[in-house]
Amino acid sequence: MSVIVCLGAGVEGLPILARAKALGCRLVVVDGNPQAPGFALADVAVVASCYDAAATVDAINLGYHPDGVLCCAVDAPNVAAWVAQEFDLPGLTPTQAALSCDKFLQKRALHAAGVPVPQFSEIALTSVKNVVVIDNSAKSDWPLDISGLVLKPIDNRGARGVRLFKTPGTIFDSDVRGARDASPSGRTMVERYLTGPQFSTESLVQDGRILWTGIALRNYDRLEEYAPHIIEDGYDAPNGEDDFRDQIEILLERACRALDWYQTGGGVVKGDLVLHDGDLYIIELAARLSGGFLSTHGWPLAYGMPFVDYAIQAALGKPLYVTHGGMRQQYVSQLYVFPKPEWIGRKVKDTEGAGTFSIETAFYPVGCEFSTIAIHEGDTIRPVTDHAARLGQATTVGSTPEQARARASAAVAAMRDGIAAE
Repeated sequence: MSVIVCLGAGVEGLPILARAKALGCRLVVVDGNPQAPGFALADVAVVASCYDAAATVDAINLGYHPDGVLCCAVDAPNVAAWVAQEFDLPGLTPTQAALSCDKFLQKRALHAAGVPVPQFSEIALTSVKNVVVIDNSAKSDWPLDISGLVLKPIDNRGARGVRLFKTPGTIFDSDVRGARDASPSGRTMVERYLTGPQFSTESLVQDGRILWTGIALRNYDRLEEYAPHIIEDGYDAPNGEDDFRDQIEILLERACRALDWYQTGGGVVKGDLVLHDGDLYIIELAARLSGGFLSTHGWPLAYGMPFVDYAIQAALGKPLYVTHGGMRQQYVSQLYVFPKPEWIGRKVKDTEGAGTFSIETAFYPVGCEFSTIAIHEGDTIRPVTDHAARLGQATTVGSTPEQARARASAAVAAMRDGIAAE
């Protein structure tokens, strides 16, 4: 029986843990929350922050040798790399994985290799009030005094501290301090905001080849509503993006080579891409399984692809022979539940009316395949400034993109109507 170290025991990681269990693995589950739901599936529960490499490695005291390590819907490939090094497991080295977590170093490596990325620079504050100095450490001659800049912490996740500024000269030191406070290393950067459709991708990579890539169109219909914060509202898959699948995979292969993720056994690479003026650019890459139930539900529903099963095999160092996911199965749409404006600052009284639904009980609302609630009684509802403030999600299917999206809209509306705040 294979033993796999699973980083993350939250709700989004539950389907990943369940698949590993179903495949006969013994699970060593790591999470900093002693009440995390994934511990119910653990053979060995390790209470330690899966974002803290030293704490995780120190806490894993098994008395025997694990066979693999996997991020379960957590952005901790750097910690996975330290676990892999400690126990001599398949995976990236800590140096390689660091490029997954440090957005500035990642962009610098991609740019140096000629991979198209948005113009970017690390930024610093001067001692003069309300003045931001752009420190162009990429050694490029890009003009960054342009309309449309994204300010972000260099090493955080879930859109925390990320803001979009469409007017030149509107980034002040208070904005930078907010982004810096969201950065574990206290570092920030700006990059050019490229207009155009954005895509979430997820690829299986092994022995120098991308074996398969899932592609979903990201939904940013709420940019104006929550400006300047950049809040994503789910995805649609497939949605015409397969027309240039070959271009996407070629670009991702170039990027993996530039980051030295290309020849390291096997694994998963998650991508955020944008199609701007007819050209593809990489916004960010991450060497891990995606969150948001995309890997666990999006790809299986859209393509019939058991993506997580392959990711588990790769984490165990097994050769991958991908035989699924060649053709579209149906259209899939995901939308999130957002709070009503009058709820901000109030406490959650009840979520029973919102319900949660799985593929096994796909009857409410019509066409709703899977939904989750991310809040609990007694929680205070806060403003939507990052993705952690979303209240839940619904994933739906349809015979057309429009039908899938309409069902998702109906599902989240019914869920929101079932939430009570006081």
